[in-house]
Amino acid sequence: MKKKILCILLLIFAVKVGASTGRSIYNFDFDWLFSRYGLQADGTRLEEPVSAESILFDDRNWKQLDLPHDWAIEGPFRPDLEGFTGKLPWRGIGWYRKHFKVEKKDEGKRLYLDFDGAMAHAEVWLNGKKVGGHPYGYTSFRVDLTPAVVYGGENVVAVRLNTEDMGSRWYPGAGIYRHVRLVKTSQVHVDHWGVFVTTPQISDKEAKAVISVKLRNHLPDPVKGHYAVNSYGQASTIWENRLRLTATRPYC
Repeated sequence: MKKKILCILLLIFAVKVGASTGRSIYNFDFDWLFSRYGLQADGTRLEEPVSAESILFDDRNWKQLDLPHDWAIEGPFRPDLEGFTGKLPWRGIGWYRKHFKVEKKDEGKRLYLDFDGAMAHAEVWLNGKKVGGHPYGYTSFRVDLTPAVVYGGENVVAVRLNTEDMGSRWYPGAGIYRHVRLVKTSQVHVDHWGVFVTTPQISDKEAKAVISVKLRNHLPDPVKGHYAVNSYGQASTIWENRLRLTATRPYC
């Protein structure tokens, strides 16, 4: 009986909105450029350049790398640093830049960057325009690139991280130390973290699942459509539920 309940709880839920609202996800870990400023690994300082977020900034001498990246783990170990942070030089200011192209056919879509983790006080620019940030280094976050995207041409994303004024009781790392993804959606789509599943009732024979779906509408007017919720277990599709919806503005 417990096995049957476990199978119900381990259902994989998929939500589709409309018939033409595909979501594409791309690995964005490769071909980044990096430079460290402020406190250096040897304890000296290197001042930040002006306008490192600009699309015109000369980054040809920056270090080429792939993510995830932790600038502190490169060392060196220093006896004068705190033992509870591994005696590694994690305090500093790190800049990351990435050049990439967006095809003209993507015009009209929403483009996002999802960061699984960046230590810390992240600030993000696209083509010199600030598009978001996140102060806390241990949680993931999303930025909306859409307002600053150049469709059919080259784009430059720049990320500034600052750990100089932080304190820690353990080794925190420093840098974009987890994966990054580029996400493309339509103007009406399931929101980021927009699907939430609970099981308020469970018995020896069955479990009840409640699914909450949050939608975002970036269009100027309300739209009508539908979403379908499919659940998959050990067998094939168990059920599909279609509901009518009106996605309105302003969205929450």
